[in-house]
Amino acid sequence: MSGTGARRTATQLSRRGRLLVALALALAVAGGVIWWRAAAKPTPARVAVPERVCGGSVSRDPLVRLLPEQGSPYEEYLGPGPSQTHVSTWCRARGGGATVAFFYVRETPEGFKEQLAKYPKRKENAPLAWGQVKGWGNDRSAHLYVDCPNEELGLVQQVHIQVGYSQAGEHPVENQRALLGQLAADGARFVAKGLKCKGADRLPAGPAVFG
Repeated sequence: MSGTGARRTATQLSRRGRLLVALALALAVAGGVIWWRAAAKPTPARVAVPERVCGGSVSRDPLVRLLPEQGSPYEEYLGPGPSQTHVSTWCRARGGGATVAFFYVRETPEGFKEQLAKYPKRKENAPLAWGQVKGWGNDRSAHLYVDCPNEELGLVQQVHIQVGYSQAGEHPVENQRALLGQLAADGARFVAKGLKCKGADRLPAGPAVFG
């Protein structure tokens, strides 16, 4: 090979080397940018639950413990308070992607007898007791059936209070059920008082307990 050919080959190799080095640097920089962007991704915001929840009808502590600590902001929907003229979801609280909803419906004691006989016996459910008040539940919901006679209106009825939770599996089952039992008892006191049920002032002070 002549001296001129050798110099030309050396120059081509040198150019190729510079191109390879430049390509490697570009890939390294791009990789660094991708890593930096991933590392800089913001941490999900903490779910901030106010001191009073659901218009003060239920305790804040069990609600805080049921909702995820981080995620979408806390918000709640408040419906009409307990009334003899309609059925109501009186509160729906949401935060971190989970929802806790509170509902009640009125019926004669005979109307709820079949539910109380059937649902606690299903394998996914367990009986729920709150003093003399009976009910049932699982890791997604808690149900209580409270006697609610109203002498003023001449009504003989019961009221079914339900707390529903959308995030089953978020906590150990026993803890989750205990929190739902506490919220069900809070809801039962609120509804019984709002409906002016005879004996509402003598309802138990503690939570409903799964048995």
